[in-house]
Amino acid sequence: MWIRGKKNRLLVGRFKILLLALLVVSLTACTAKVSYRFLDWIIAWSVDDYVEWNSQQQQQFDQVVSDKLAWHQGTQLKRYSEFLAQIKQEMQQPLSRELLEERMEEAEQLWTDTAEEIAPEAVTLLMTLSDEQVDDFSVNLVKNNRKMEKKYGSESPEKLDRKRIKEVEKTIARFIGRLNSDQKELIVSWSSRLENTRGPWIESRKGWTSAFTQALKERQSTMFPGRVYTLLVHPQSLWSDQYRSMVDNNIGHAGDLIIALQASLTNKQQQRLNKNLDEWIDVFDDLSSSAEITADEALQS
Repeated sequence: MWIRGKKNRLLVGRFKILLLALLVVSLTACTAKVSYRFLDWIIAWSVDDYVEWNSQQQQQFDQVVSDKLAWHQGTQLKRYSEFLAQIKQEMQQPLSRELLEERMEEAEQLWTDTAEEIAPEAVTLLMTLSDEQVDDFSVNLVKNNRKMEKKYGSESPEKLDRKRIKEVEKTIARFIGRLNSDQKELIVSWSSRLENTRGPWIESRKGWTSAFTQALKERQSTMFPGRVYTLLVHPQSLWSDQYRSMVDNNIGHAGDLIIALQASLTNKQQQRLNKNLDEWIDVFDDLSSSAEITADEALQS
């Protein structure tokens, strides 16, 4: 397995990036641009599922979200644009495993930079929770875990395999166009080699929830900032060796699939891929430019 033996930090970063890549190709560049402009609302709605702020906390939360989104738009989106431009250039030639791994490391750093920027303010806000809010937060986390377990735990491996193949075919086709029979077979073959991580994944969520809940109950401890920072930025620190090994293997298979699919692209599919990458580059450039204009206006006012 070509990623086996690398540092766990890089392993988990690539796992996150693969999930993020699936999210990206499930959106069009246009819808993603609109969604980004409403990201503050989306974040607020998501957090509201877990905790109800008091008025002072709400003001603090809103300010943190506003500041961090401004930071992200002003400093990170240009990096995303440059990263995709590099990917587009390199995708004109056959990908090597070494190059793919190098790009995954760079993408992981983009992810980590954002997590590390946000975590300290999140820790500060969590320290203000009341006992009642902590109880509600914990209950809602457990409810969400149960929902995930019910959604994914009752399906047979065969059904999950069929759904995974269908979803991956759909998302890849959205980026490169209609898949041919050989490409579909590559996806079927990839899916058949994956280890079933459903059980360990559910247990890892429960373990994280338990550790996070316990930390919240001890939020006045001097150890609290470090404990919660680790849980937010490096949740994989709680993974079992079994789960870590399974993820390792599955990421290796995913890398093999990416290389095989890239090598199989027709000229028409390559052109469509280039077009989609250009659209995403334009989206990140436009949003980044908007941030620069806003900053200039603020300085002039």
